[in-house]
Amino acid sequence: MGSTNRNHKTGGFRITAVERQLRALELRKQGHTFPEIAEAVGYATASGAHKAVVKALRNTLREPAAEVRSLYLERLDLVLQAMAPRMLEGNSGAALAYLKAMERQAALQGLDAPARQEVNLNTERIAKDLARRTGLPVDEVIAAMPAVEGLGS
Repeated sequence: MGSTNRNHKTGGFRITAVERQLRALELRKQGHTFPEIAEAVGYATASGAHKAVVKALRNTLREPAAEVRSLYLERLDLVLQAMAPRMLEGNSGAALAYLKAMERQAALQGLDAPARQEVNLNTERIAKDLARRTGLPVDEVIAAMPAVEGLGS
């Protein structure tokens, strides 16, 4: 049926790890402490609840980025399809647009990524924005940021 499974040993329902993480994040956004979250969601310790909140936050940030990347790649495919016939006819503007779309496509797919890339982001600005959007305290967002790929300082 759904994502819950009947637990024959306890007679209750068992929710998936992802659902527990999302529930933990929601409780944290509502202001609950980690010990409260651990008790409510079924983690053995407050540390387990904290790890669940961090993981849920990390996954919440990754999923929208993947969806946007996919949408952009689809749009770039349309540009390439539209420009290909004109480019083959010798239209230099179409050829430039085609090459530009290919460059953007390669960048989105990480094909041209340098071996080592230094990223200097304004961690505090990003953390404040994420805190505002998630309802979590800024210090918790900053603590989770090194775990989020591509963020942190």
